[in-house]
This record gives sequence, structure tokens and C-alpha cells, in this order.
Amino acid sequence: MGIPKRLAHCRIDLKPAALALLGLLVMLPSLSNRFIYYDDIYIVEQFMGPWPDTLLNIFRRGALYDFLPIANLTFLLDRLVADFAPWFTRLFTLVCYGLTAYPAYLFAQELCRNERHRFVATLTTCIFMVHPLHCEVACWSVSRKYVLFTFFALWTFLLDLRASEAQRTFQRQEQTHLRLASILMMLLALGCQTFALVVPFASAAML
Repeated sequence: MGIPKRLAHCRIDLKPAALALLGLLVMLPSLSNRFIYYDDIYIVEQFMGPWPDTLLNIFRRGALYDFLPIANLTFLLDRLVADFAPWFTRLFTLVCYGLTAYPAYLFAQELCRNERHRFVATLTTCIFMVHPLHCEVACWSVSRKYVLFTFFALWTFLLDLRASEAQRTFQRQEQTHLRLASILMMLLALGCQTFALVVPFASAAML
């Protein structure tokens, strides 16, 4: 009886899922687009060689001399699943974009701690997901590195905020876990974009 009672009081917030779906629907027409010039150079030409050479190049220098192993590995998944079909590559990028709605919403909630202002978190995330300036990032396959960077950077900020809260309430073990998770997210962001180096400084300034 205890478990059902606890489940009855459990509230599942579906707003992030709805906001992610909204963002996907707004950007969905891009699936009909073909690859453009830079897509061919960055994706197809860089990742269509023999598998061993392609993997070594990713961790040696990366595509177009950028060392972005996390982002570049996702393009290998495109090759493995759909052999770089443009619709699948764009769909993968859009799904990554939709996933950013969750940390964006949680981060906005952390900044709007007053319950009466929680609607601001929903409104902010909604604007974030449908803003026209995000069309290039969400719809251009080469820009997946920016989408993934944003996803991991938002998690870094969120975890740092929660770690600071745990520090203020003297929850040492939880603080340590949150700090380690934040460092992991920052390293993943760094594997997607080199300017993730500024994320720790931005996080410290925010706190």
C-alpha cells in the first residue's frame, strides 16, 4: 500500500516534453532539405573513408582539423544507421535539439525559485525552443556540434547550481556527486565545441 500511495503523490511534469515536441514541430520542415556544400565537406567526405582511418582521424585531429570527438562520433552513427541519408542526419540533429528542452527548463526553474514565477521558466524555454535564430543550429547538420554543446553546457550550469545549494545546506556527499557530474558534463561539452572552455568561468560568475 505504501508504494501506490507514494506514486499517487508523484507528479510528472510533462512541460519539457511538450516544449521539446513544439520545437521539433517548428523545425520539422527542414527534413525535406538536402545536404548543402559544407555538409558534404564536413560530414560525407570526412567520414566515408575506411572505418579504422576514420576513427583514428576523429581522435587525432577531428573533422576539418577540429578536435571535437563527441560531436564527430555522432556522425559515425549517422553512417552506421542510414549511410548519411540527409533526412536521418537532420532528424538526429533535431532530436538532439529537442532534448535540450529538458535541461533548459530545469535550469530556468532553478533561476525562478519562487513558485509564483514558475510560469517564467515555461515561457523562457518555449521562446528558447522556437526562436528563429535557432533555425540554423537546429536544421543545419554541420551545426549539431553547437546543439550538443548547448545540451551539455546547460547540464553543467544546472548541476553547479544544485551543488551550490547542497553546499549551503551542508550536504557534503550530494555536493561531491553533483560537482563530479558537472565536471563530466563540462568535459562532454568540450568534446563538442572548443569554446566550452569558458563554461566553468561562466558558471562561477553565475554563482
